[in-house]
Amino acid sequence: MDFGDFFSRIELLTNSLGLLDRNLLPASFQEDVLNPLIANKERLSMLKEMDPYFSLLKDILPLSETNGAWSDWEFLHRKLLAFLQVESVVVMKKTANGPFRVFPRSYETGEADPEWPNENSDETILIHTDHDQLNYYLKFESSNDTYWFLTGHPGLDIYQTQRKLALLSEYAQWLPSLFNHLQEKQRRSSEEATITPKLIKDQTILGNAPSFIEALAATEKASESDAPIYLNGESGTGKELFARRIHNQSNRKDKHFVAINCAAIPHELIESELFGHEKGAFTGAYYRKIGKAEIANGGTLFLDEVGEMPLAFQAKLLRFLQEKCFTRVGGNNAIESDARIIVATHRDLNQDVKDGSFREDLYYRINVIPIHIPPLRKRHGDIRLLAHHFFAKYLQQHRKAKEIEPEVFDFLEDYPFPGNVRELENLIHRVAVMAKGNVIKLSDLPIDMKSRETKKYTLHPFEGFDRVIPQSREDLQVYREKVEQLAGSYVRDLERRFLFQVLNQADGKVRRAAELAGINRTLFYKLLKRAGIDISQLGT
Repeated sequence: MDFGDFFSRIELLTNSLGLLDRNLLPASFQEDVLNPLIANKERLSMLKEMDPYFSLLKDILPLSETNGAWSDWEFLHRKLLAFLQVESVVVMKKTANGPFRVFPRSYETGEADPEWPNENSDETILIHTDHDQLNYYLKFESSNDTYWFLTGHPGLDIYQTQRKLALLSEYAQWLPSLFNHLQEKQRRSSEEATITPKLIKDQTILGNAPSFIEALAATEKASESDAPIYLNGESGTGKELFARRIHNQSNRKDKHFVAINCAAIPHELIESELFGHEKGAFTGAYYRKIGKAEIANGGTLFLDEVGEMPLAFQAKLLRFLQEKCFTRVGGNNAIESDARIIVATHRDLNQDVKDGSFREDLYYRINVIPIHIPPLRKRHGDIRLLAHHFFAKYLQQHRKAKEIEPEVFDFLEDYPFPGNVRELENLIHRVAVMAKGNVIKLSDLPIDMKSRETKKYTLHPFEGFDRVIPQSREDLQVYREKVEQLAGSYVRDLERRFLFQVLNQADGKVRRAAELAGINRTLFYKLLKRAGIDISQLGT
């Protein structure tokens, strides 16, 4: 039986006894039982109301004995959300360098840091309305530190949320000590990490490959201007990390970084998501919504997978990019937004323009500073570097001390990773959790991964002969024939493409095409026949 159930039964008993005729009750029972219960009825009701607080206290006090790992913070966050019955809880700390977001970290949620509340107020609980959304600030002060809770989007029972905030304000002054403990343990744990501790520091982008370093250098140069940036790369290469890096290096770093995934939003809602809507603009629009473009004013607006944006909306996006203003759905007033635009896609937008699925004028508008992020398979040497980093991160996170066989890294380096860095990270996370024993072996890798073709990815078929050393004249002859056969196929393919090109220029007229190619007409016919081009369909 929990406290709440116990107090409910006491309350029921008190109310029932209060209905009885006191003349029928013994005097001793009234004096020893009934009168004390009725006199303390209000106090019992208060204790019943504190039951959720007692449950919270029981759940999170053991964290004072933990090592401050990520999972401890996540557990604390979940318990606070459940206790306050709100959609979000942010813990901020006042430091000499300004407000510091303790948890959850902004790079984990993609949210911008909330504003620091008004400290001139003596109140410990402040209510703030931001864009028709109700937020609460709760202040905690200890001898050395000031912490604030920011809670957002309370549930249907706002009164209960306010009461629980009051309970925390009155009885939970020990929370700053818990926060300090978890932060200190986390710092020490990072310093004592045994696997490549230098990579645990706040490095979100790692790589030494020349093509990758070139892309990073381009971000530094691009961050100096406000021109639109076009990031192109396969899925999982880290396009959003590059976008955040550009934002953090720019003079807009103190403003919002707002990301929107165009592929994840239904086509009919993308305008409302980006530009917002007025109350009553459509069925279900019960309040005014501020769009991402308005929130990003002065900061950076990141449009991920811009190639998936519906063609009908592209004209409105183009107008916004040109005029730096827009109109909310259902509104009449033009709203200005000085947001720096960064777009990203894994698609070939140039080809989409040719296919008619992407506006040509919009393409040239966003393609001011193009930066290509190379896939992981072309970043030779970076797979081992990233693998060390991710093993260190997840073994530390799950409090597991394991050694790793060198063969694991050799295997990972030879794997093509079609999902790029995201696939590598998820794989290592899985292995770090599921591996048996104190040593991570090749056998701990997923079976389906080892069953695939794991030959070293090559940029060109001829690279397969780069390290071949013939051991005899017979070997030399065999490899020579293979190279000649491969070269012959490439020569024939080049010839075929050349013939189609001149035929296209000559409108299919063989004689004219031969003249353009500078080749005797008889020889030109032979080339057509060898290339498998049907000359009966061509004009003379």
